[in-house]
Amino acid sequence: GKAPRLDLNFAAKNVPGDAIAKVYETTPNFQIGNVSATAQLTGAPTNVETVVQYQAPNGTYPGTGEVAIASDRTVSFRNVALNVGGGIVRATGSYANQHWQTVAVASGVKLEPFVDKSQLQNVSLADAQFNGRLILSGSTAPFKIATIRSDGAGVQIGGGTVAVSNVQLQDQGFSAQL
Repeated sequence: GKAPRLDLNFAAKNVPGDAIAKVYETTPNFQIGNVSATAQLTGAPTNVETVVQYQAPNGTYPGTGEVAIASDRTVSFRNVALNVGGGIVRATGSYANQHWQTVAVASGVKLEPFVDKSQLQNVSLADAQFNGRLILSGSTAPFKIATIRSDGAGVQIGGGTVAVSNVQLQDQGFSAQL
């Protein structure tokens, strides 16, 4: 006979993303907002893949993306596009065994919204933009960013570009070699 196979489709509209995050004991320091998504579960009952395409248009960083969950619980993030600081961040990544890694490419992300202006004396970042590729990795128990590497990353400011390398993150602060 024919082997059994799952082929299920679901849709969700205006689901409160922040409330769902709390269910998973995650409280990001940004708003997720309402999320809409479609999900497809396909495959043999012992080898199901779940693919979710989502839109979160009203959060702090509005965006879209796709999450694929394999039967071994490996998660991959694909085609993620977020509006961040007036620019776009596109990302892909994976998660398995409480470890994650992400490659993000930023284009035209304004720095000023992310900087404590009280720490800037006689410096204007009004036109400063971050562009380039960041490779991040870390763990989820608890959530932690362990490494950030840059590749072709730079800050456009005052008509020029300052290369960014050797990014370090520690105790909610970061530094970068310029």
